Amino acid sequence: MLAGPTSDPAARTRRGQFGRWLVDTLREAPWQAPILLRDVVDARPWRVYATLSHSVRNAIEADAARVTAPTLVVTGARDPVVPAAWRDRLARLAPDARAAAVPGAAHNVATTAPVEVAAAVRALLASSLRKVA
Repeated sequence: MLAGPTSDPAARTRRGQFGRWLVDTLREAPWQAPILLRDVVDARPWRVYATLSHSVRNAIEADAARVTAPTLVVTGARDPVVPAAWRDRLARLAPDARAAAVPGAAHNVATTAPVEVAAAVRALLASSLRKVA
């Protein structure tokens, strides 16, 4: 499962990703703000910057094309970091993948909509089991 995968080639720069992250902070559930701030402080801002730098250098497209397992690419429908076009394109790159969007959720979909994400995973697994049977 790829939940909110980065980095969209349309914004594959630190500035592009940071800008999308800023937009995302306005779209996330309000209770996420103190958690995200604590995460940055705990990780240390220099580490967050280094991780961001790595993410914009990582062309996930090549990795996705090599995945042989059934794959779910899930995002929030309101995710500015991973817009629908990028989510769908990434799902088409993996040989056995499907895309899913959680209505109302933003980038932190796995933590803000765990029930919906789990349902999408269960649907993927059920589909995969039917193919095997």
